[in-house]
Amino acid sequence: MNLNALPRLSVANLLDRGGRLTWCAAVAVALVAASSRSAAGERTSLDFQYVEDHRTDGGRSGEGSIAELADGRLLLMYSKFRDGAADHSAADIVQRYSKDQGRNWSAPQILFSRPANATNVMSASLLRLQDGRVGCVFFVKWTATTHCIPHWTASSDGGVTWTKPIPLTEEVGYFVGNNDRLIQMQDGVLVYPTSLHANTAAQFDGNGACGIFCSRDVGKTWAKAADANRFRKEWFTRPEPFRPERVSAAVVQRVENRSDVFQEPGVVELENGRLMMCARSNAHVYLSYLDRLDGKWEPFRAAAGINVCLGPQTIKRLPGSKRLVMLYNDRGALGYGEPGFSNRTPMSVAVSDDEGRSWKQHAPLEPSDTRNYCYSSLLFFKDQFMVSYYESADRTDLLDAKGKVALEFDGRPRRRNLASLKTCFGPASFFRD
Repeated sequence: MNLNALPRLSVANLLDRGGRLTWCAAVAVALVAASSRSAAGERTSLDFQYVEDHRTDGGRSGEGSIAELADGRLLLMYSKFRDGAADHSAADIVQRYSKDQGRNWSAPQILFSRPANATNVMSASLLRLQDGRVGCVFFVKWTATTHCIPHWTASSDGGVTWTKPIPLTEEVGYFVGNNDRLIQMQDGVLVYPTSLHANTAAQFDGNGACGIFCSRDVGKTWAKAADANRFRKEWFTRPEPFRPERVSAAVVQRVENRSDVFQEPGVVELENGRLMMCARSNAHVYLSYLDRLDGKWEPFRAAAGINVCLGPQTIKRLPGSKRLVMLYNDRGALGYGEPGFSNRTPMSVAVSDDEGRSWKQHAPLEPSDTRNYCYSSLLFFKDQFMVSYYESADRTDLLDAKGKVALEFDGRPRRRNLASLKTCFGPASFFRD
């Protein structure tokens, strides 16, 4: 274990408000101890790297995705923002290569820039296809709230050249899709999940219709599946823990009204050819299953024992196993709506050995809660893994009434979620028991 790569822990970080050892701290200690039990010759350390460091300059780079090329190199693609760090700020999609498993990267090369009259391009998903090509889905955002469309492109020469991007749909709407969401099923069908939001120019509709686009001809044509689901009250699961006396009246009313949202879905193919979808919500990871691509999704249910804020999750299968790996932000004993609950921290891991029916917590990738982590990608290759993700930065631009830097409830600077692009590299065995 590379101890220098672990966040520095203090007594304050180790204990919760009641003076008890936090789950994150306990598992961090166990993680360090476990590193001494590694097999001889096996690389077991977790290596962390800032690919784009925006901790102090106010910039934003992220929503990355990584593919292994035929020659063993890694191809990294991500959104690089300019002229601001908001979702609708100008941005390009850039790519970089690594010949040494992500220790070093080539200089960024702009691959896709926004078309004329568009706001930006962002959120790339890379996938090495069964025919050897690299497929990519990314978004062209035409307006800030009403027109955002996924596009497809592919490369047959390791990212040197790409086909002309084509939209997955001619529909005019605001589709949202995360980075690293494209999958290819065993039968060759490509699947990309999105949520469609009924926004207006003045208001964002947070409850998206989560569904999938499919291509049965390896990207030449795409069709939107008929069945898509917004959150329904009958699927509501009460947050746990939830302490009404510690939260605002608006949060209490939200729970009493059985109100929630579905956003930013992901999909994974199960062993029997079914699909499982995950959708983020205010305090849960909601899951559903699909038997046929032209069928109906099962009623959504909240994953038991997973306490999350409104942040995205990534779910992939650990190669050669029945295990599903989830990257998410576990809020531990902190209740829904309480101060600090919305922080996307730590970078947690949960695993499932029964196709998502139950989950258990695993050692986290980033146990410290001093930063936020989100919009991860996960690649398994050569018995290794690489994760890319945003790491937050301290906000020094927000001042309080006395002209000092505004602080969170815990005395730390407020956080800007979407800042640096960071990677974590290690052995795939990290995700095994």
